[in-house]
Amino acid sequence: VSEELFDPGSHLAVDECMIRYTGRSLDTAFIRNKPIPLGFKIWVVAQSGFFIHWLWHVKDSPYGIAAIPKKKGRKKNTKVTPAPVTDDKMIPLNNTQAVVVVLCNMLPQGRYHVFVDNLFSSADLFRSLHAHGYGATGTARVNCGIYKDLKEDKKKDINGKCGYSFNEVRAVPTADNKVLVS
Repeated sequence: VSEELFDPGSHLAVDECMIRYTGRSLDTAFIRNKPIPLGFKIWVVAQSGFFIHWLWHVKDSPYGIAAIPKKKGRKKNTKVTPAPVTDDKMIPLNNTQAVVVVLCNMLPQGRYHVFVDNLFSSADLFRSLHAHGYGATGTARVNCGIYKDLKEDKKKDINGKCGYSFNEVRAVPTADNKVLVS
């Protein structure tokens, strides 16, 4: 119904949300330092404050975090592969990152750019989204193995001395000294 009421634009956000619930349930989650620390956790793709699609987070579900069926005997924290890549290789994603791809694939056909926070951000996720035809932007922690110049810029930015101009774009070349533009 949300999809029928709201025609999403091209820029979307994917994040986790909490629905306050203080009763008894095995499906509640507790996340420290959140405005609503206890309740039901959902994964959401949204725009302008409107939830377009969401998935319930169910701990220890046989269907995984994003309703992706788990293989029998699979251990926790193993990688799932929701996105094919060229040369018949698959991009391994953990369950949390796979949520982003699953939510984007639930959207109507279109060109989308997805914004995520550091819970989801990884090079593998961005490759997977690119393989599905989506653009992506994300935040990163300084200890996540990001490009060393960006790590230094991020530390400077915390102190307010980054040196970037408003609307300035900087490209980071890949190992083969090329820049991917899509």
